[in-house]
Amino acid sequence: MRTLLIMKHIATPFSFLVFVLLSLTGQIASSQLFVQIEELNKVETIKLYPGDKFQYQLKGYEKSWDKGVIGSIDPAINAIFIKESMYQIDEFSAIRVSGPFAPRAVGVTFQTFGIGWLGFGILGRVFSNGTFKAQEAIIGAVAIGVGYLFRSFYRWDTVQLNENNRLRIMDVRMVVPTVDN
Repeated sequence: MRTLLIMKHIATPFSFLVFVLLSLTGQIASSQLFVQIEELNKVETIKLYPGDKFQYQLKGYEKSWDKGVIGSIDPAINAIFIKESMYQIDEFSAIRVSGPFAPRAVGVTFQTFGIGWLGFGILGRVFSNGTFKAQEAIIGAVAIGVGYLFRSFYRWDTVQLNENNRLRIMDVRMVVPTVDN
């Protein structure tokens, strides 16, 4: 009975605190401004927020890729600020963003396994006078190679911006109405 009484006094302020935090979080999360890459006949879009890293090509400079971090986005003039420079949406010819996470994680796992296999094999050879055969070296080397290939092939998703793919600034901020007296 006593524990129920203590929980009653703790639960009321705690529930009020949770309510206040959730209310504030809703106000903060309601303001969203991002750049969206839309591809023809695909439901999924790629979204880039301020602070996201990506690579890009500008029209007229199709042979060189530049890296940047989105500093800010201005929907009024349809521009993105990267490295103290302003670029209009129409100036981009291609965008590269990080590829899917799962294949890259598989690649890291294979490489870690291969390095561990080789490392423990060599340590076993040195400290226990065991044998380190070519077959064991091949297993480690193949695992490292497969991991490298996974990480290489899935490193970037490249989207050429043309009539089928476009870049848009999305401003879905919630405007709170104000009452003027």
